[in-house]
Amino acid sequence: MIDNFRAMDDLRKFLRTHLGVPCPECQRLLPRAHPKILLPQGWCKMHRYRDPRPESVIDDFYSEHQGKLARGQA
Repeated sequence: MIDNFRAMDDLRKFLRTHLGVPCPECQRLLPRAHPKILLPQGWCKMHRYRDPRPESVIDDFYSEHQGKLARGQA
């Protein structure tokens, strides 16, 4: 069971590095702080900013990298 949670955490980190974008409001209002990294349709709780990209971006990413993700090669 713990392996499933670790795998989900690894997948979340992988998606953040490949699809994540920094919150533009964090960058504008807090230039010295680290901005929140947003996935498509994710939102920054501090500034109430929602990433306008559709969630289908994640599905497209999965379809492009399905072989690599299944084998654990990223």
